[in-house]
Amino acid sequence: MKRSYAALFLMTLSVFLLTTSGHLDVIDEYMIFFQAESLALRGSLAVPQAKQHDTWYGREGMDGQPYTGYGPAHAWMVVPFYSLGRAAGETLGVPEQSRDLILYLGAILSNSFLAAFLACLFHYVLCRLDVPLRVSFAASLVLAFATPIWPYTGTLFSEIWTALLLLAALAFFEQAIRQEQGGYPGVVCCGICLGLALMSRPNHVVAIGVFAIGLMLAPLSRTRRLRQVVLLGGVTTLFLGATLVLNYLHFHDVFQFGYADQVEGGKILTAFSTPLHLGLWGLFLSPGKSIFLFAPMVLLALAGLPLLWHQRRPLAAVCGGCLIAYALFLARHTQWEGGYSWGPRYLLPVLPLLLVGIAPLLRNVHRRWPRKALAVLCILGVLINLPAVFTSFFEIQSAGGYYDEHYDYLPDHNAVRAQWGLLFRYLGEAVRGQALGSPLHQGLDLWFVTLLKDRVPPSLILLGLSLAAAALAGGMILQPGSRSKKKGQL
Repeated sequence: MKRSYAALFLMTLSVFLLTTSGHLDVIDEYMIFFQAESLALRGSLAVPQAKQHDTWYGREGMDGQPYTGYGPAHAWMVVPFYSLGRAAGETLGVPEQSRDLILYLGAILSNSFLAAFLACLFHYVLCRLDVPLRVSFAASLVLAFATPIWPYTGTLFSEIWTALLLLAALAFFEQAIRQEQGGYPGVVCCGICLGLALMSRPNHVVAIGVFAIGLMLAPLSRTRRLRQVVLLGGVTTLFLGATLVLNYLHFHDVFQFGYADQVEGGKILTAFSTPLHLGLWGLFLSPGKSIFLFAPMVLLALAGLPLLWHQRRPLAAVCGGCLIAYALFLARHTQWEGGYSWGPRYLLPVLPLLLVGIAPLLRNVHRRWPRKALAVLCILGVLINLPAVFTSFFEIQSAGGYYDEHYDYLPDHNAVRAQWGLLFRYLGEAVRGQALGSPLHQGLDLWFVTLLKDRVPPSLILLGLSLAAAALAGGMILQPGSRSKKKGQL
């Protein structure tokens, strides 16, 4: 069992390391980066360097310092990777003009590690639900490479981090509701995960209510269920209280989270002015943001949720309930599309939860159609998300056809077609030997291409590629079945 987790981690991490980008594009990424930088260098959440770079989204605090509209939890997690990038730039002889790119790359690598951990945790949850080891391993690879998770490993968005937290909360939740255990440590750990998600983005507060409903459906005594709900509420309230205290310290207003009043086109992002039907259509059916399009595996999960409800009602309530709660909350949001982003960005955190619904279908070894369907949906998912791995979605979206003149999302934006067109264009340039001819943040969106354009010594780039290749080789050796194959050959 441990061998399969190690193999999955190394295999997914190696691919993520090989295909991640080496730069930041969107202001949300810069804000997280500047927060982590401030924490690492000054122990502060203020981001004065954002004003210096003219890349700031937030509000001035009572101390006159600029702050972002994002909670500190994600930035805390990025700090070690930022520090690693700074140490690498200083010790490996990176030219001074390229140090910023090394810092960006170091921070972005955090999402590669988080996504690898996410795949392993998904593997763990499926195994806990009695899915055979090899099938669970394969399904976890599908999660990693046939959903928007893969493209998002090349960004510094917080969605992979919060997806990991929500799935970890589900794993602890599953432990807490088992009749033979029914203990409180799992509830405490579940609450900590939900609290950290809340301290990353306040909208994750909606998940707390769904998990509380799930606890009330647990096959435990009424007294124990009530105690678990109260305990979950108490733990998450501590994190909410810490967030409100930070708000007061920064702005003297507990309900001021630091979001700017207006952004491009005078839009107020803290408003909920989108008609519900329009937002729901966008999140589920639009060509640029539909979760069914960008994560086809969801279709199989929805088919399995009724079985999961019949077998493990509390889990089904959380897995399906989080999708419903988030969709209803986000559909009314002014910027339900997630700004410049790939696919349904704001639904990405609940995607692994929803995909747990495939467990009842994959558990039955005599039923072959779910595994065949999983293979087909895997191929579709890879084809849909692959172009956003090798090219920048921001390059397409910032060029027009994504927002109108009022910065309202254009619902007929065809993300997949446009991204494939960009990929074919740059592949053609690469075949002609012009892969390094495009500007720094354009062309093939791979970190080693970006560093080569910025004249970073090729020996350093080769070192990074070698480490990723070594991780891939280790994962292939450790993957389930590799040992038995060798024995059979002997």
